Amino acid sequence: MRPIKLEIHHFGPFKNETIDFMQLNNHMLFLISGKTGSGKTTIFDAMMYALYGTASTSSRNFKAMRNKHANDDEETLIKFQFSIRGKQFLVVRNLPHIKEGNKSHIASKLEVHEIIDNKSQLISTHKKTETNQLIVDIVKLQADQFRQILILPQGEFKNFLVSDSDSKNEILRTLFDTKHLELMVKRLKENVDDKIDAIKMKEKEIELRIQQLDLGLPEYMASYDKQIQTVNLFYEASKKELSYKKSELNNKLNRLKTKEEMLKKAEILHENIQTYNKHKQQLDRLFEQRAEIEKSQEMIQQLLQLESYLKCLKQLDELKKEDDHIKKQMKIEELQINEINSKLQQLKDSLTEVTSNEVEMNQLNHQLIEQERFVHIKYQGLEKNIDTLNDLKRKTEEYSDTLTSIQQENETIQRSLEVLTKEKSKTYEEKMHNQNLIKDTETIIALINEYLSYKDEIMTINKTQDKLLEELNAYELQIERFNFGDETLDIDAVDRVRANLKRGQNCPVCNHVVTEVTDGVHHEYHNIVQRKIKLSRELEANSAKIEWIESLTHTLIDKLLKYKQFKDAYKNDDIKNTIALFNHEQESIIQNSAAINETLEHINQQYEQLNHKVEENTTSIAALKKSIDTNNQKIAELNDKKELYHTFVSFTGFEKFDDFKAQYDEKKKSVESYKKNVDELNDAITASLELIQSKETKLDKYKHHLIYNEKLLNQLQSTKQSFKVSDEILDKYKDADVENEIKNLQNTVETYHKEIHFHENTIKSLEEAIKGNEPPDIEQISAEYLQFSSEVKIFEQSVSDMNSQLNQMEKIIIQLEAVYKTYSRQMDDIGSEIKLFEVLNGKNALKLSIENYVLVYYLEQILLLSNERLLQMTHNRYKLVRKKDAHSRKKSGLEIEVFDYHTNTVRDITTLSGGETFIASLSLALGLSDYVMQLSGGINLESVFIDEGFGTLDSDTLDTAINVLIELQQSGKLIGIISHVQSLKESMPAILNVNSDGFNSRTEFLLK
Repeated sequence: MRPIKLEIHHFGPFKNETIDFMQLNNHMLFLISGKTGSGKTTIFDAMMYALYGTASTSSRNFKAMRNKHANDDEETLIKFQFSIRGKQFLVVRNLPHIKEGNKSHIASKLEVHEIIDNKSQLISTHKKTETNQLIVDIVKLQADQFRQILILPQGEFKNFLVSDSDSKNEILRTLFDTKHLELMVKRLKENVDDKIDAIKMKEKEIELRIQQLDLGLPEYMASYDKQIQTVNLFYEASKKELSYKKSELNNKLNRLKTKEEMLKKAEILHENIQTYNKHKQQLDRLFEQRAEIEKSQEMIQQLLQLESYLKCLKQLDELKKEDDHIKKQMKIEELQINEINSKLQQLKDSLTEVTSNEVEMNQLNHQLIEQERFVHIKYQGLEKNIDTLNDLKRKTEEYSDTLTSIQQENETIQRSLEVLTKEKSKTYEEKMHNQNLIKDTETIIALINEYLSYKDEIMTINKTQDKLLEELNAYELQIERFNFGDETLDIDAVDRVRANLKRGQNCPVCNHVVTEVTDGVHHEYHNIVQRKIKLSRELEANSAKIEWIESLTHTLIDKLLKYKQFKDAYKNDDIKNTIALFNHEQESIIQNSAAINETLEHINQQYEQLNHKVEENTTSIAALKKSIDTNNQKIAELNDKKELYHTFVSFTGFEKFDDFKAQYDEKKKSVESYKKNVDELNDAITASLELIQSKETKLDKYKHHLIYNEKLLNQLQSTKQSFKVSDEILDKYKDADVENEIKNLQNTVETYHKEIHFHENTIKSLEEAIKGNEPPDIEQISAEYLQFSSEVKIFEQSVSDMNSQLNQMEKIIIQLEAVYKTYSRQMDDIGSEIKLFEVLNGKNALKLSIENYVLVYYLEQILLLSNERLLQMTHNRYKLVRKKDAHSRKKSGLEIEVFDYHTNTVRDITTLSGGETFIASLSLALGLSDYVMQLSGGINLESVFIDEGFGTLDSDTLDTAINVLIELQQSGKLIGIISHVQSLKESMPAILNVNSDGFNSRTEFLLK
């Protein structure tokens, strides 16, 4: 992550401040400098608050960070723009405050934008929780982790160094994305737990199935295998017993069936004998009624003849009545025909009278047909259109003259516009050329100024180098005077030897007699050697810095030589003269640009005026053309109507349409009245003729019907004479319902014969069924059958119950064996999984979980990189090592200790001094950043910000730390430092000054 821009509004001592980190250009190391309380740490607070809504240290109250001088309507707001993994983001967050007179805070604001092609696109939601999580997903760090890795604040700088395994675990697992390992172990445990639960469920199911069998198995039989074996043996024995009982049941059922058949036969025989006796008695009674039935048959014949005779009499009477009615109707029809003929003659006379004017009416109708087309609405008002036509022609000529005049004016203006366009294009090209010259000149001047600043810096370093060389030569002369031969003098060894030296005795080193014991010469020599080494390192660092700056100046010259105007002006002479030339040239170009802009503005005004006039004329031309077209269309229409008018007058003889229409309507009314009278008379004559024909047809039908009735009457008279009916029968049944009497007698006779036939057939069938057998003892046979049937039912129920029990037992045994099979397989599988889970979860010799094991590896790699700088900054004294003692009750393996090469022992990290702790923390933070960048594992640590700590270092260690940071910036990492150390301010290539007037603070980048 690398900051781009930080906007601070009414936050801390800042009122409205923007820090543009792009002003650093290529500088990757900068110092944040200012007086105590000016707001240096507030810059880090603003970054932290924008990202996480908290301050840079946990002890700082971010709620009190609102500017004390801010008005109620001025909002405390932070806008932080940064880049990460090739993308740019903008976070906007406010600090809600309570306005005067209110009880609640103003609305909180939190937005995240992604910047693509310099355009901001909102990617967060209105939900604050989701937006905070989005920021964590982008940065890949929580607030506490951010404090320990990217921003190293006062008081919390050493937290990562001295934190325990749990704290380091949370940071490292986020950095290296190892949470999936914990998730893997968790899922493995869940899988094992699920399988154990499944096994327990299977055990419960096995026990439930065995309990369902209710066999009363002994308690000593605990093995599921033995219990299932016993169940199967019991089941087989029960099956054999059931088979025997089923065989016995079949025998009993066969015997019961035989007894049932005997009972049914006895019941049928008993019933047949009783039925036979009943039918015999009924048949005897019917034979006694035979004489009476024969009399009824004779009466039926007499009544049938009487019925036919009476029908004949009735038909004769009806025929006579019908003839009388027909004759009356014939007389009525004849009278009506005579009346219609009389009326018909009257109609014919009227028609002859009406049609006497037929020729005159036909001529009038023909005339109407010829004049009918002039009644159309298009001929109405034609006489009024002649005056309108003349007015339209006059106006159209006036419009045409005006149109020609405006078109000529537009052509003149268009030619002027073309001239202005060419002039404008030429002037605009001059303007663009001047702008490019100004831009190039500004770039050249900026590059020359940067070049000159680098040259001044080289001169300053060279002066420092000369002083350092003089001092180094002086130290070398002093070392030569000591004549110790070797600069690597072991001070402790010399002190031990010197302590044992005595005058007059032999030296244990050279074996010479000691004549004098000097006081601390070797200490003076050692200090001179150490100062010489420090001076040599400073000379080497300055030489490297000069080479780096020289390479930058060559790069700048190469950039400048790409510009032709610089190439022409620069003749390898003093570049300061060249910049003066470019400053003068830039002034003249700016003056020329102002004149060109005035010319362009004048041309644009003229162009707009003429263009506006063209637009007005174009609108007028369009309106005139539209009016001319409309008038021409109306003239054409009126010309057509003029011809229509002349045609109307010549054919009708009328000059006015209304006069013609009135005469036409009157004639049409006369013709229509004539046609209506003729049609009505013709229709009445036709209707009368049709009615006469209809009535004559009806008379013919009546005559034919009378002839037919006469023939039928003669036939009925002959039939009447043929009947022989006694007077007695006639008198008795003359007024009776003969048909009903016949039907009753016929039913009585028919029923009698059917009953005789039925009883005779039934008796014959029963005699064949009985076959001379004696009546059986039904009560005894039925009692024996019922007793045996009851015994069989009881036995059958017992067999059925046993069969159901065995079927249920079979189902339970099948389920039991299936469950036991699954249970056995699960028991075989789960053992290896439990062992794997225990090993991965930390139950091993190292007492490390799989995730901690991986994190231990990452920590050791971080320590390797950290120790490269720590050894350099502590002159090969200290090295960070991982604590190897495992703790049985917590995560282990991530604690850090320090190895001291002077004592050759491992020390607790808390025994280091303040300066040593700072150096170790800085080395660890840089090593962590380097290793994460090497892995490119989703987190981009392109920046480190350090708040204080350098004041705890001695001058030698401080110089070493500065050199390490200077080397570090070559890797592309942006490093920001807050410190009051004066030597840091002198050596830093870029400084962000924070200036305070006692009320508000302002920032300014100073680049060397």
